[in-house]
Amino acid sequence: MMTNLWQSLSNYYLLDWVGMLTSFWSVYLLGNKNPHGFIVFMFSNVCWAGVGLMTDSSALYLGNLIFFFLNLQGLLKWRK
Repeated sequence: MMTNLWQSLSNYYLLDWVGMLTSFWSVYLLGNKNPHGFIVFMFSNVCWAGVGLMTDSSALYLGNLIFFFLNLQGLLKWRK
């Protein structure tokens, strides 16, 4: 039973879990006006894009690619 649980949690090499946790962390950072939240969000977008590639979900991949560049834009505008 424990093996099945671990298998279901690690289907995508834990990228989905890392993506979810870093998404929450980045929202927390940005909510506290910390620009590092954009960097954490970009890491999260890379994780989710990887999951999109592994699951053949072009929407998940493309959406997170776009979010990555929106976060990059937010980071660059914050620094001005």
